[in-house]
Amino acid sequence: MRPLDVRSELFGARTAMFYNAGEDRKRPVHMIKMSWVAPRLTSHELVTLRNIRKAFGESLESELPLLPQPIGLAKQPSGFQGTTSDTTQTSSAAANFPARHLCALVTRQHRGDHIGRQVLPRYLVRIHQQLAEVLLKLAEKGYHYRDLNDGNVRLLRGSKSKLYLADYGNVRKHFSIREERNPSDAAATIDRAKDDTRSATPLFAPSCYAIAKAASEEWGLAVASVVERAEQLSRRVSKAAGGRVTSGSLRASVDAILENLEDLHEALRDSNVHSHRYIDDMESALYLHLWTMALNRGLSKFGQIELSRKLRDDKTAIWTKGCRWELLLDEHCKPAGRRWKILMGKLRKVVYEARQALTAELLKPFEADGRASIETLRADLEKWRFKEKENDMAVADATVMIIDSLWQGKGILDDKSGLQDIERECYNECIRLLYKVGHSGHSKGEKNDKG
Repeated sequence: MRPLDVRSELFGARTAMFYNAGEDRKRPVHMIKMSWVAPRLTSHELVTLRNIRKAFGESLESELPLLPQPIGLAKQPSGFQGTTSDTTQTSSAAANFPARHLCALVTRQHRGDHIGRQVLPRYLVRIHQQLAEVLLKLAEKGYHYRDLNDGNVRLLRGSKSKLYLADYGNVRKHFSIREERNPSDAAATIDRAKDDTRSATPLFAPSCYAIAKAASEEWGLAVASVVERAEQLSRRVSKAAGGRVTSGSLRASVDAILENLEDLHEALRDSNVHSHRYIDDMESALYLHLWTMALNRGLSKFGQIELSRKLRDDKTAIWTKGCRWELLLDEHCKPAGRRWKILMGKLRKVVYEARQALTAELLKPFEADGRASIETLRADLEKWRFKEKENDMAVADATVMIIDSLWQGKGILDDKSGLQDIERECYNECIRLLYKVGHSGHSKGEKNDKG
């Protein structure tokens, strides 16, 4: 086995790929992907690849002919340390980073090359047309890719413009996270938002992730504040009763939740609405397309660092304002030509407007007439005021139990909700626009290119 290509210095990774150099390079070869993952995710990619193949069935060869064939997990040699030795911290203020387990996934797959200056601009457009088609096919079966980057979107070896999509380790089925779902709809919503924001390369992550990440953190702070307040109120009631245990404990929880209900509602709403949707893979694809074209047309090292900074720090402003998007194209992709910039402007507009329309639909359960409106939550909360908690239940546990109950069964987390018409139409329009430019002949900047 020999090591395969590694990512550029701008991107960190905990993954190494090896391939069997003795096999025919024109055909799929055996590969081992070695990565450090949370123990519960050791078999995730293996199971995902098997399930995707099963979902497509007889149509796999025509729909996804280049999908890696999963073989299994390699057995680690006796005495090999397959788990990181200890839980670590990146700083005294950072949360513990849990131990990781080595996943050695064996597959049989084609080889893909990094997309660089060897790819003509019009061929790059064709590759991204194929990418949109593959993402749509996966979405139709309920799969979110979630991890588009220049290491996973590659050129099939030996071709001029054939997409090879590698690495399915962060793929998610429907709207459940990559592990057993928490039975609480509220907790499952937060878990999903956190899992989403851990899964993507920051440069190419959709803009909604920043909102979801902040909201999931706010939820944690709000719940902790509510629990602390409930314990404080419970002690006050107990003291007033002469230290006797009273049913006031649940009342204390109710009062504490009421004081912070708006913060809880807003945090859960934003975590839910801005978690990854199928359409968000298309937004990520546009950032990757922009990045790849900029490098393809000779962006300097300094320019790469500056573009990287903007895509990390200024993404929301760039994505939400068409003028900022156009300015970014002018600054970093000037040699790409006017026609390509017009295409990118149209693509951003299509995806942005579709996501806005989808967001409006997703907000409805949380609005005034919705099942998870603030008014409904208040009414449901009051029903707990005169109930008694179990004698051995701590105030903190009772408080969390009530919080979880408020959002349960409110329709905020339909795990198997499929691709929406808004998203499907968006994908199809993007595919049409990409096809029109990618197959219309030479564009400015490649007049002297051949083939």
